[in-house]
Amino acid sequence: MEEIARDVAVVEMAISNAYLVGDSSSWVLVDSGTPGNAQKIKDAVEARFGRGAKPRAILLTHGHFD
Repeated sequence: MEEIARDVAVVEMAISNAYLVGDSSSWVLVDSGTPGNAQKIKDAVEARFGRGAKPRAILLTHGHFD
């Protein structure tokens, strides 16, 4: 996980990344990455927002190679 702007962090994966947007009081998950990366996202969420943190929303865009 890397902070790329204030209150925006990227969790890098192959094909499609996930983004954590907001702060510990209110945040959203933008995209959910690719299959098999759930634990990577959970670990990043815990590191950034604390154990048991839950998003206000999950926004899905799309992922592809181009």
